[in-house]
Amino acid sequence: MTRHHLPALLSPALALLLASGCVIIADGTTDTAGESSSDSDSDSDSDGGEALLELDGACGAMGVGDDLAVITTDFVSGGVSVAHADMSVDVDVATATTDTVAIGHGGDLYLVHRYGTNRIDVADAGDWSIRASYDVTVDGVAEPNPQALVFAGAGDNSGLGVLTLLGAPEIQLLDLAGDAPTKVGSVDISAFADADGNPEAGAAIACGSIVVVGVQRLDPNFLPVDSSYLIAVDTATEAAIDLDPDTEGLQGLELAGAWPRQLRADPGDPSGETILVLTSGIERIHVPTMTRSWAVDAADLEAVGVAGFAPQGFVTDAAGGVAYLIATDGVWPASAVWRLSLDDENPSAPEKIISGLVTNDNTLERVGDQLWVGDANPAASGMRVWDLAQDPPLELTSSPLGTGLPPYTVAKI
Repeated sequence: MTRHHLPALLSPALALLLASGCVIIADGTTDTAGESSSDSDSDSDSDGGEALLELDGACGAMGVGDDLAVITTDFVSGGVSVAHADMSVDVDVATATTDTVAIGHGGDLYLVHRYGTNRIDVADAGDWSIRASYDVTVDGVAEPNPQALVFAGAGDNSGLGVLTLLGAPEIQLLDLAGDAPTKVGSVDISAFADADGNPEAGAAIACGSIVVVGVQRLDPNFLPVDSSYLIAVDTATEAAIDLDPDTEGLQGLELAGAWPRQLRADPGDPSGETILVLTSGIERIHVPTMTRSWAVDAADLEAVGVAGFAPQGFVTDAAGGVAYLIATDGVWPASAVWRLSLDDENPSAPEKIISGLVTNDNTLERVGDQLWVGDANPAASGMRVWDLAQDPPLELTSSPLGTGLPPYTVAKI
């Protein structure tokens, strides 16, 4: 199914959010249709239940370093800058679009150009030159709208690119290793769709050969039909996996919150079998059993004014006991950072620790004991750095580190 027409009067930033499936209401709030008001039906022990998935690798094992690829845009053009741990920045090392995300893997930088471009560029981390490109196409679909790229497989065979699409009901399997990237397979996920035939896949994480994918189930106006889900695909067999064998048809795992926008490994599980999913809260998923619980309840975030689609992204500390969440603070794109407890034994209320930011998407990442945030404030944009060893965190940058255009998204590479 094709979705490529957006209202002409929307600002570029709002249009991109709609293309990504985020629904903005006229008063600046966000629609949370399909979000569960109670967790009683879906909560379960994070390590209980019968195993549905046999993993051959840890979840989220990307093997990236501590440099940050900073995608920048003014919603007219885009660029790529690289920020280093010593707080130096290589500005405009490559070209991006107004809707690009970066992924680091195996010494290369992958640029997924999403809505309106539908292309992956592969940049060599040595000199950032583009060594290969892949045009994302689907028969009969004008706007595939690629979203997330992860790399699946176990051990030395962890080089299979897995690409999700918002605009088509398939997951593409890609060989991106050479100078001529090719599609080597695909997984049909139409069984998880609503009436329009497309489940709207987005964020993903690889657990060896198994890839877990968030789907939103939106109607043609980008409104949620019902709940959001996680689904699982086996890249070895190129097939989707049924997560509820007792129910007829292929089933996913229903989430308590709407729009699974980020999936991260849970450092609190040394086995690598647990992930954290950002919806309207943070949900903890034990992947082999596909059981879920709240790590940070959406109600606790709502109590401090972070509701619905306001969360943009999060990172955790090394041990997995604390999360740092960037989210809209008041009227978008104003934003702030909250510190959250992930410790079930010692819960605490969300605490706002950084305010006065301007962000259009997730520009948050942790490098060691430092928290890096991309601030798109028109008065002075760039990367800002806080020392997490101090309480409250101490800003180390007297002014933002220049990135050329304002930061839009960041990723470790």
